[in-house]
Amino acid sequence: MREDIIAVTNEKFTRVVSTERLMRSATFRRGVEEVRAGIPPDFDTHDSWNYERGRQFGLIAPRSMPLYIDDVRLNPKAVTLFNRAHARGWITNER
Repeated sequence: MREDIIAVTNEKFTRVVSTERLMRSATFRRGVEEVRAGIPPDFDTHDSWNYERGRQFGLIAPRSMPLYIDDVRLNPKAVTLFNRAHARGWITNER
């Protein structure tokens, strides 16, 4: 399943990217990893919508659900969960 979502990297522009592209970004992955590790948000260093979305996803997804399979391929179950959570407004387009 592929869905396009709005990815805003800063308040100056907006562009449409695929869910997979967003979830592959280093800032999204860092957000997931940090929230799962209990690290408080670091918005001064990571001023990115993808970082915030990664943190939101990390709160919704079970810790047992890996973001990647074999550290190479996105977990299709994680992509599906992200799309469903985003459609419900649980993962925001705004920060």
